[in-house]
Amino acid sequence: MRDLGGAFYAVSAASWYRLRATAAPAPTEAHVLHAALRAYGVTNSFTNSGGGTHYVVVPLGPVPDEPLAGCHIGIAAGEHTQRHPQDHEETFTAWLCDDAGRPVGEPLYLGLGADCATDAALCAKAVAGWLARR
Repeated sequence: MRDLGGAFYAVSAASWYRLRATAAPAPTEAHVLHAALRAYGVTNSFTNSGGGTHYVVVPLGPVPDEPLAGCHIGIAAGEHTQRHPQDHEETFTAWLCDDAGRPVGEPLYLGLGADCATDAALCAKAVAGWLARR
């Protein structure tokens, strides 16, 4: 329910509870990277983690049922993409991975010592360019 002042309430049989908005989650390096990828036309990307590492995955083909099934591009900043963008100290690296998740060949992008937004934009441009040539 909503009162005349605009506040929201949850109502049970015996009580009224005023609901308060909570702060949105803080953005991460992955959020910035996903936005940059979308800006360059790469719409299928998701965040994954395993073995203590957080990274962004761009599937090469339809989005698989299992996150790492099939060839994909993996992108990480060191071992994380979950830091706040202001704490972006390790640059992004993007690499092609086989269907077992092992890197293949040379990295598609090796980051430059730039802020998170610039590094993400350069990485997204490199990934989009590689996908366009594929």
